[in-house]
Amino acid sequence: MGKYQKWKDKNQKRKEFKALIEKISEEIKNIKNDGQYHILNTNFAKKILQHCINNNNLYGLNFYYQMYHTIDTIEPIIPLEVGKKMEQIINNPNYDIGIHRTGDYQNINEGNIYKATSINDILNNGLKNYGDLSSGANTNKNKIPPYKTIKKIVSIEDIMLSIKSTYKGNIGIILAFPKGMLNEEFEIIPGNETKIYNLNEDYPIIKPEYIIGLVIQDRGMCIYHSKEQFNQFKKPRTR
Repeated sequence: MGKYQKWKDKNQKRKEFKALIEKISEEIKNIKNDGQYHILNTNFAKKILQHCINNNNLYGLNFYYQMYHTIDTIEPIIPLEVGKKMEQIINNPNYDIGIHRTGDYQNINEGNIYKATSINDILNNGLKNYGDLSSGANTNKNKIPPYKTIKKIVSIEDIMLSIKSTYKGNIGIILAFPKGMLNEEFEIIPGNETKIYNLNEDYPIIKPEYIIGLVIQDRGMCIYHSKEQFNQFKKPRTR
């Protein structure tokens, strides 16, 4: 390759780099104050994008931009306060976080969520672990590894995609297990089975103390409801 061609290619890459940076900056400017949560507008994403810029990594810059942009444009939208709450949950170093899609409750909506018998049963009594489609329903009280029915959350991208997903309905139950109970594969570390599961019923039930809330897709938005909100709703109102 001649010197001219090398110079031409380098100049073309410089132009592409500049155009992409301007495109990203313009998009961040447009979404900054729209009231929605966008990964592209987080310090986490900006740090990664800036690292690519500092290292003259056009491929990496485009890869991460496209990924964040794609996640952000998937419906339903995530209000800013919900996204910030998800950040707070997954950034707690003391817990392993997971999300379970509840396929039986597609018809529950924001208007009746606090009165929903099925959801209150989960929050109060625990989450039944029936197994999954690949292993068949569990009917003999086997201690099914949590990863069979609970998706492990390890990043902000994970949780954004999970709460936006329409897989098995519009509700995702969020669970938090203290560190040291599950291994990296989301299997129970021996000795913690009865701490996590109630094995007195026909199905193993994940105890309710590990459930911290749920996200429901309602009217085009992802709405977070904590267990505390449900408890407050049930309290008798004083005059």
